[in-house]
Amino acid sequence: MTTITRLSLFGGILWAALLLALALRFPAGGVWTIDDGVKRIAATESAGFWAERLPDGGIRARLAHPEENLPLNRPFAKREGRGLTLGFAPLTRALAKLAFGAGETGWRVVPALVAILLWIACEIAGLRFAFLLLPLTFYGLVPWEHALSWLLAVPALYLTFVHPGRSRGAWLAGAGALLALASALRPETLLLAAALPIYLWLARRRVHSMRLSLGIALGIAVFGIAYYAMGGGSPLAQLSMNFPAEGAPFAPGTWIEQRGLAVYWMFVQCDPNPWLSLGILALIVLGAMLLVRAEQTKTIVLYGLGALLLAGGIGFYQVRLWSSPIPLLWLILGNSLVTAVPWALLLFHGSFVNRPALKLALILMGAAVLLTPVWEGVHWGPRVLLFASPLLLIDLYRSGRARGLAFAALLAVTLIQTASSAALVQARMRETGDRVALARAHLGTPVICPTTSQCADLAALWEGREFFTASTPRELRQLLGEFRFASLDTVWLHTGANDSLLTETLSASAPVTTARKTFLQAKSLYTTWWLIHTLAMNRDDPKWAEMLETAAGEWMLEGRKEDALRFQREAVRIAPDSAATRHNLALILAELGRTEEARAEAEAARALNPDLEPTRRLLEMLQENSATAP
Repeated sequence: MTTITRLSLFGGILWAALLLALALRFPAGGVWTIDDGVKRIAATESAGFWAERLPDGGIRARLAHPEENLPLNRPFAKREGRGLTLGFAPLTRALAKLAFGAGETGWRVVPALVAILLWIACEIAGLRFAFLLLPLTFYGLVPWEHALSWLLAVPALYLTFVHPGRSRGAWLAGAGALLALASALRPETLLLAAALPIYLWLARRRVHSMRLSLGIALGIAVFGIAYYAMGGGSPLAQLSMNFPAEGAPFAPGTWIEQRGLAVYWMFVQCDPNPWLSLGILALIVLGAMLLVRAEQTKTIVLYGLGALLLAGGIGFYQVRLWSSPIPLLWLILGNSLVTAVPWALLLFHGSFVNRPALKLALILMGAAVLLTPVWEGVHWGPRVLLFASPLLLIDLYRSGRARGLAFAALLAVTLIQTASSAALVQARMRETGDRVALARAHLGTPVICPTTSQCADLAALWEGREFFTASTPRELRQLLGEFRFASLDTVWLHTGANDSLLTETLSASAPVTTARKTFLQAKSLYTTWWLIHTLAMNRDDPKWAEMLETAAGEWMLEGRKEDALRFQREAVRIAPDSAATRHNLALILAELGRTEEARAEAEAARALNPDLEPTRRLLEMLQENSATAP
């Protein structure tokens, strides 16, 4: 056994023990990752083997567009009729029920065991230090379906890159079937399932390519038959969540622009100050490059300077990380890339740039950037790295780079980042548990959250409450209008302590007022403040006319004329003596082609204010239209 193998085994065993210990100590009220709060609901609110449904409450049923007022937006959720279909793969949901059915302890331990199994599989395949580079480490703890997906994909990678001589027909077909099952767990893995046969074909291993393709096709067919036989709907529905919303035209330029911006923000989110983020990243990159150059030239000065810059970048990142209360999900996202960049640079070392596993990793990362969702709440860093990490490991193994001072320095950096990620996850879980416990006594229904991640964090409170999202003043204004139509007297708004959504939406003269403010102090490794506004709807307040009229104008700009009409009619009912309000109602009716009704409202507006020039012009236009109508 070589020194590298012994070091890898020792580090992996220590990591596995710590992972299990942390899993057992996690607070019951916490969650594993952003969407695991939803998964826990899936375990307790299931209806059928594959699908989970959260029934609509009385409030949502009274809204004009309940399907657009989701407790979570895609890709986490999709409304179907009177229920909620969660936005992760059907097989993952089914396995989640089994895992969570083991009780609170099983719910915490199963993901850790899956992660450990994946590390063991990589060690058997000869891929050292997998516990540091696999996607699970970038969260500190694994989103377990990611790890299980890669565990199933390891045989195909092993037979393709590590030991191609063992690629007999049955082995490759079986590996392909496992790869298909991995794709059923995480649909993004379909990219790998498509890439490996293409790589084998281009490498002139065409028989191997056909056998692997056959195994993938058989695996998909078997899973599809089982899925339909057990009452599943369309297994392709998950993939549709990666595309624009229904009715939105596909625009390649916009699609690429969105992803370019997402990549940019991934790199500038390792600190709230984007310039500091880029500076931190530059120190890390430059330090890694100097270490690689030092190994080529055996220059002591370069070794020292590279280690100093690398340590400075990581040290500064850690100081900023723990010295200010920054949203934890934000930091975990940045942590993913800060950890991975130096390793990728190591593999760009001149003589290794054309290695096949590395090239395929870069291609898959590019494909992931182009195809995977960029909506709020998606951990894009780990999703993109998900495709590349095992391939980077393979290249380390086959290139013999797992040695030398540069490798040791990068190993130390990764250990620091891994410990930091684990601490972040622990902090987030404790913060979420505290917040859920504190908010329980102060939240009624309905609850509005500015972000989908806040809704997910409060998933333990979903039972008996209806949650809605409103991230902009326009959305909040329209949602409050809908709540007024539903005859609500009180609603609750859950925000961060410094969130300005409410003040940007409501002026001092607004009809909705804050009856009570409740501050919540959630403690973990640092303190986070949250605020619950108990909002009084004051439905008899005449100032509702102005607020509804503003919302009606916004509906018109969005092309939602019927909704604009509904809001404007209510504004007229509240303020029947306002000439301007009646004039605006006449405009909407005219836009809808309801000429006679528009003329009647315009005449009423002119009777209230004969000097209203826009109303005079509107009546002339309506008269001309009537005269030219067939």
